[in-house]
Amino acid sequence: REVDCVSCGQGLCVQCKTVAHAGVSCEANSSAGDLALVATAKDNGWTLCSKCKTYVALAHGCNHITCACGHEFCYSCGKVWKSCTCE
Repeated sequence: REVDCVSCGQGLCVQCKTVAHAGVSCEANSSAGDLALVATAKDNGWTLCSKCKTYVALAHGCNHITCACGHEFCYSCGKVWKSCTCE
């Protein structure tokens, strides 16, 4: 089932709360979106937080990352911050 956004008119799927995907199941639509996100992340050099699985990007500076969830880790290897030998 689809509805249109009252602000922009974009079709939205009421069941999975994503952009409308007529003729494609919510499960198949989610899988395709996941694959696209993984490809984008790989192309941009993003990495996953090992605690909450959110993608993060290193804009500049050292490899110390503090994720929005509060987890601190090394961007280079993914280990808990200060538990690796990365620079």
